[in-house]
Amino acid sequence: MEFYKPTPKNSGFACSWSFLSGSTQDRAFFMEIIKQKTWANGVGTFDQNKKTCVKLSLAEIGGILRVLNDKQPLVLNDKGFNENPTQTTSMFHKNAKGTKQIHFTRSKWMSGDKENRFFGITVNVAEGAKSVYRISLNEDEGELLKEYLKFGLERIFLGAAQEKKKKFEDQQKAKKAQNPE
Repeated sequence: MEFYKPTPKNSGFACSWSFLSGSTQDRAFFMEIIKQKTWANGVGTFDQNKKTCVKLSLAEIGGILRVLNDKQPLVLNDKGFNENPTQTTSMFHKNAKGTKQIHFTRSKWMSGDKENRFFGITVNVAEGAKSVYRISLNEDEGELLKEYLKFGLERIFLGAAQEKKKKFEDQQKAKKAQNPE
């Protein structure tokens, strides 16, 4: 699943999502965000050297789905930030290279009298140099992401069930081989 958000000011980002549903240790989701490189004739290109990838656990996907599913009225503080805990989820990842702070928030902005709702994704990376990656998804894109994440979870759960079934069947065969009738 990909979302492309180029801007004429070269401040856009692209975001892609994928998942692995294989063996137990491989089951995870991945989010990659790439910074925009150029804008020419209404088309943006993205810089493959300015990207970050985040591996997300199933529990972290649960937090993102909670935010995507939340339909409560949005109330922002005096600085314009959403502080409703059901409408935001944050994660902290640390490895040998450094740290990543990931924030996924439901928010809004006003355009005249029209309220525009969106989902904001921010990744603060401190791996040597510090970088910030941001992308906003409108509500329709949020629905697509929600369905994709649910699809991925379904595939992961199905793979886990099949793995358990095979393990059980193998154990039963081993028992029968040890105790033939």
